[in-house]
Amino acid sequence: MLGVPVKRLALWTVSTLVLMLLASPVQSATATADLTPVSAQELVSVTAGICINCPPEEPADPKPPKPPKLTGYMWELTSSKHYAPTQLSYALVREYVNSSTMNVKYTFTYSDECTHVLTSGGIGISSSLNLSVGTVYKCAAQDTMEITVAPRTRVKLYRGAMRQLATHVAHEFAVYSDGSTSRTGRSDNGTTETRYYRYNTISNPL
Repeated sequence: MLGVPVKRLALWTVSTLVLMLLASPVQSATATADLTPVSAQELVSVTAGICINCPPEEPADPKPPKPPKLTGYMWELTSSKHYAPTQLSYALVREYVNSSTMNVKYTFTYSDECTHVLTSGGIGISSSLNLSVGTVYKCAAQDTMEITVAPRTRVKLYRGAMRQLATHVAHEFAVYSDGSTSRTGRSDNGTTETRYYRYNTISNPL
């Protein structure tokens, strides 16, 4: 009595396993065969235009900077050459005599009466030096000399009138909004003259 149901149960189990093994690849093949590409419009409607696995977008090329604007012009001193001073004249200013047997010290305070003038040049030199042609500018300075007169010595103090010339070259520059400058090709040159007094002493025994 019990042998028949057991055999039927075993037969049903084996049949079920065979059907599962046969159905599995068929269903997989069928599912794979049913895959079809979708249109771009349908893809956008499903993904809202968001691409998850797409490569990163290349950054847009930055716009080249705008060239700076010309804001003005300026003159700038580019070189100067100063020549050796020349003595135009001299004069005796004071005389110190020491007849004793000990050193004697004196002090002498003076002004060099310096003056400065631009003797030649155009707008470029005038602008770069901030001087007007032909206008005399004062540059006087005071100083003090200490004169030591040895025993039985005479010291003479002389004042020499000095002149020193200098030549200058200036160039014009274009100025731009970014702070840069460039030469325009224009240049100017001029001469300045400085005059002043220089003091010297000469000693002689009595």
